[in-house]
Amino acid sequence: MISAVVFDDQIKLYWDYDNDFTVGYGFKVVKDSLEIYTTDCFNISFKNLIPETEHTFRVEMLSAEGVSIKTIGEATFKTQKSKENLDVTKPPYNAVGDGATLCTKAIQQAINDCKPSQKVYFPDGIYLVGGLDIKSDTELYLADNAVIKGTDNEQDYLPKIRSRFEGEHNMCYRSLINMGSLDEKGGPTTFNITIRGGSIIGGGEKLRQNIINREKIEVLKENGLENELNPPRLYSSTIPGRRRGRLLCTFNTKNVVLADCKFKDGPSWNLHFIYSEDIITCGCEIASHGISNGDGWDPDSSVNLTLFDTKFDTGDDCVAVKSGRNLEGYNIARPTKNVKIFDCNCIDGHGIAIGSEMSGGIDGVIVYNCDFALCATGISVKTSRKRGGYVKNISFCGFKAPQIRINEYTGNDDGEGAPVPPYLENFYFKDIELTGVMRLTGTKRVEKVTAIEIVGYSEDNPVTNVTLKNIKLKYCGMSPVQAIDTYHTKNVTIENITAIGDPEN
Repeated sequence: MISAVVFDDQIKLYWDYDNDFTVGYGFKVVKDSLEIYTTDCFNISFKNLIPETEHTFRVEMLSAEGVSIKTIGEATFKTQKSKENLDVTKPPYNAVGDGATLCTKAIQQAINDCKPSQKVYFPDGIYLVGGLDIKSDTELYLADNAVIKGTDNEQDYLPKIRSRFEGEHNMCYRSLINMGSLDEKGGPTTFNITIRGGSIIGGGEKLRQNIINREKIEVLKENGLENELNPPRLYSSTIPGRRRGRLLCTFNTKNVVLADCKFKDGPSWNLHFIYSEDIITCGCEIASHGISNGDGWDPDSSVNLTLFDTKFDTGDDCVAVKSGRNLEGYNIARPTKNVKIFDCNCIDGHGIAIGSEMSGGIDGVIVYNCDFALCATGISVKTSRKRGGYVKNISFCGFKAPQIRINEYTGNDDGEGAPVPPYLENFYFKDIELTGVMRLTGTKRVEKVTAIEIVGYSEDNPVTNVTLKNIKLKYCGMSPVQAIDTYHTKNVTIENITAIGDPEN
């Protein structure tokens, strides 16, 4: 199927993975029966288009020799009508993009005033703000050198709001960009939001530490530990840290497009989607070095999320698919479903994780044509016995990574557990290149790792139905600790595994 993200001057065309595709193949895209383009990606962008104009596209799969194998599909899309710019630097808003003047009130007023026929426009400049709330039918359009910059003052993100972080509900500081309000029992209440262009940069590590320092006092009081000279770390940093906001967070929001934007340095995770639907992120860069819990893109009990053509340089998981933690997440029972990730790459980070918070269930994640060879793990399914829930129907195709790892994760596991352990089933890996070498985030240090590690909970609760097809172990000068390690598994199919390089080095 061919889909598109459509603006007034641009169409970002993308299409689904095809089982006939293999590494080395490509695509031919025919625009309006005249222009022909080729690509080895599953997306292509057409810029400088005329508003309110129809364009027809046909996509064909090409063999490694450039011969057309099959037609993927054909579709017609119409560019949008141009919107009026609501310039934040003009009266009555008069925001100043000097990087020093606090502009929260002015920009929030522009967002509040924005009509569906308008877009909030940020000319080149650095606009210093605290937490902003985005309502339905709003577009933020940033010029190429425009930056929405979050302060590092925790008080600029008050009052707190009800949120979810590390799998549990809590009263948290607001994120820099907030959409909707949290309702674990309800559906979407906020709709149709677009953020496009420029950069959105958070308060980073300094804001993280300011929040923890402020909240640590309250956490110690709440737990009767305020007089302890050396309180347990859980109470001195972990629990206070769970009250951080993110860089951007959606709650019960539907139809969000984040395009061609640089997202950087949230005080915790960068992009977090909670109880939300139909989220598209494309053409972006996501970075968060030196920040604890600096995840990149985290869908959480959300459905129908698409991520493509995005570069990661993070201090933690590039992507972490979540759905709540332990008993609370298990009882809420809202799974994350239908996640599609393709044409992405990683400069640094931990890779793509399923979990560790997955107690509401995760069903249907497909990742294809991505290069995460330079990250720490690559492919990681993280659960614990206390989680409950399930992970099922996971596919990775055409993927480069240090390793495939499905095993128990013992971190972040405080609190009451679910009444049953999770179950894991239906994993498909095709055309995967593994290095067996972990690169530690933010350093040049490397370690040997097991290239494929799949370990279930017990003989009665194994990882079930795993297919490994066309797997290359590319040693890159270092042999893995052990090439393949499986234990407590059932119905594992291995087809065509080859080793490249010198395993003696």
